[in-house]
Amino acid sequence: MLFIQNLTTVDLFLIAIIGAFAAYNFYLTQHLQKLLPYSSRQASKIKVLSVVAGENIDTSSIEKALYTTDIDYNLLPYTEVSQESLLAELDKDVTVFELSSHGLNGSFRLGNATIPATWLASVLSQYNTLECVLLLYCNSYQDVELIASTKAFTIGLVGEVEDTSCITFARHFYFFLNKQFQYKEAFERARLHLPINDFSKFIFKDGRVDSWNQRKLNYTLINTIVEHVLLMVKIFHQWFGK
Repeated sequence: MLFIQNLTTVDLFLIAIIGAFAAYNFYLTQHLQKLLPYSSRQASKIKVLSVVAGENIDTSSIEKALYTTDIDYNLLPYTEVSQESLLAELDKDVTVFELSSHGLNGSFRLGNATIPATWLASVLSQYNTLECVLLLYCNSYQDVELIASTKAFTIGLVGEVEDTSCITFARHFYFFLNKQFQYKEAFERARLHLPINDFSKFIFKDGRVDSWNQRKLNYTLINTIVEHVLLMVKIFHQWFGK
């Protein structure tokens, strides 16, 4: 008690600064572990929601291939697709979301409606169980950045790609996920089964890397500010604390 009573206002302020910084450092360390670029967050049980949002897309080969796997695959067909039905299906703890559609400059077809990609990004950001998003429509690379800002992994297309190539990719992608490959590995292996002219059109975005780098930058900035504040307090204490 005597020690506390002898502390000056400057001492208490300094202790408060150090305590706040220590608490923030602990909080940041715990949360950054979830964003390490090479750590795995893949669910042990894959639950796929496949939405056929465009006309004349035949996914029967995917359904047949997944019939004997441990992957929980739910298909929302074109005849039942709408914003309301999509939201209802996403509420079922989906880990992988696949959207097969037709792209239109920052938007995509969802049944009879044209939906902006910004709407989809906003919606998907609300689902914590969702780990991987497949945007299987032409030029979806423009929308990948939007989705990747909120989700760990996003797959998209550069240029125009035939529906058959998208189906081939998805079928093999799920096959390798079922074999316990991580998302990035499953993506690379699935691409090997594509026609040579479509191989480079499929892209993979790891959103965790961007989040990690941004948070490291924020941490460095805050750390620098705190160090300068502590230095100023120390100088102030030396000058006026005696």
